[in-house]
Amino acid sequence: MKKDKRLKSYLPIGWVKTTLKNICEFEYGKALKQTNRNEFGKYPVYGSNGIVGKHDTFLVPGPCIIVGRKGAAGAVHYSLSACWPIDTTYFVKKMENLNIKFLFYQLTHLNLLSLEKSTAIPGLNRNDAYEMSFHLPPFNEQNRIVLKLEELLSELEKGKEQLQTALEQLKVYRQSILKDAFEGRLTDEWRGKQKELKTPDELVNEISEYRRKQYEKQLKEYKAGKTQVKPKKPKDIAILKGLTNPKIQWALSRLGDIVETTSGGTPSRNNLGYYSGKIPWVKSGELKYNTILTTEESITEDAIKRSSAKLFPKGTLLVALYGATVGKLAFLGMEAATNQAVCGIFQEPYYDLNFLYYFLMLKRPDLVDQSTGGAQPNISQTILNNLPIPLCSLEEQKAVVCQIDHLFSLNDALENTLTKNIAQSDTLKESLLQKAFEGKLVDQDPSDEPASSLLKRIKEEREAFLQAELERKKKDKPIYNKINKMAEELKSILAILQECNAPVASKTLWKSSVHKDDIDEFYAELKKHIEKGEVIELPREGKESFLQLKEAQ
Repeated sequence: MKKDKRLKSYLPIGWVKTTLKNICEFEYGKALKQTNRNEFGKYPVYGSNGIVGKHDTFLVPGPCIIVGRKGAAGAVHYSLSACWPIDTTYFVKKMENLNIKFLFYQLTHLNLLSLEKSTAIPGLNRNDAYEMSFHLPPFNEQNRIVLKLEELLSELEKGKEQLQTALEQLKVYRQSILKDAFEGRLTDEWRGKQKELKTPDELVNEISEYRRKQYEKQLKEYKAGKTQVKPKKPKDIAILKGLTNPKIQWALSRLGDIVETTSGGTPSRNNLGYYSGKIPWVKSGELKYNTILTTEESITEDAIKRSSAKLFPKGTLLVALYGATVGKLAFLGMEAATNQAVCGIFQEPYYDLNFLYYFLMLKRPDLVDQSTGGAQPNISQTILNNLPIPLCSLEEQKAVVCQIDHLFSLNDALENTLTKNIAQSDTLKESLLQKAFEGKLVDQDPSDEPASSLLKRIKEEREAFLQAELERKKKDKPIYNKINKMAEELKSILAILQECNAPVASKTLWKSSVHKDDIDEFYAELKKHIEKGEVIELPREGKESFLQLKEAQ
């Protein structure tokens, strides 16, 4: 018996501790290709992760339990309606002597996920599950436990949904903070305290004057031989007149007019030596609205000299240009190089990069909308440089950043509280299940039939099922042997029945016929043969239908 820490050894009088192999049978699901399903059907199709589609016929009557066998191995699902569990699952049918909802809750609590075999495709061996402990109370107490659990878990789930809704609303609120910030609303009070605000034209003149002095200084150094790179003439700054907001003394200009940008590069992958250096090399997937202090890969100085990669200074603002991370941001917490999928924006004394960081965070959806490339979306530096960005005084930029930081910190605190409360609701659910299967959730009734008698009947029911399955397989074996010989050449319904010369299960006949990939075609063809009197349906044996040629009767 496999011990599970979730099920304590103490049990009330009238309960029995046993194993799953004495309680239920994990039957294998059946393959049903997506192309063969009818997505407009009324029966759910279950995979190991839950519902994966619909179909117009079912494999198992409801209610039943579905357990992940491959993939999400050990995941447990409950279907009230008839359904089709596919071949990555096990299923458990309703039993006469066991409340199936009680079984579902205990299977959920047993944590079958812990039995998952760590392979390329995670799997659950049912024999491992059969060894797990199972606590069986009297049948009437099972019913009382299920009623109480559903009452308490329903309330708990409602509370959890409300917490998750609040968490989603906080994400929306974060965007509204940014929207208010860049419409000037967060600094209304700050502006009201200023004696005089610089006009957009004055701001442009100040930036232009600073750039002119820097250019003249660099040109002088170049002519004196102190530097080998001739400086470029300063760019003109265009104010986008139609988008200027005179009420708050803000203007809009193009990003490329205000700050310098450049992208990195990837040294040749054919030279492994390039990737054995100590210079941090950032890829776009590492941009997660964070400060980058370590990187997955490093390159050499020679790699930088022989490629378009270049060193960016600490404090550089990085923007992802390619892939799923398009528009995501990060700051460099150290000097580093990047690949060509990352754009670097450098600090200027008249423009706060934190201000730009928050603005680009707000505008990420717009950048994603402008991306091209389908499976590998990307934005160019041209798109980024042409993005209109707000132009206001450095003092107001810092005031805006201060307000956003403050509101975001409050937002983060609320998010953390909600996340903890959601986790606590999951813990409380486990606690309720724990109490339920220790006999502490509802009162015991001495008049209830003891579980020992119930277990005897459950074993008898399971043994009868297993024996019936064994008999069915023995009966089907000769037919399967004949059909296997015909497997390479799929035949018509009549041909299969003629060659078998014995009753054939309808499911076996379908899977061995030319219609094996389309059950609707199979039943349509079968109906024609029955209406013509060529094929007859024999009295059912349990739930299995058998067919044979009329002439063989």
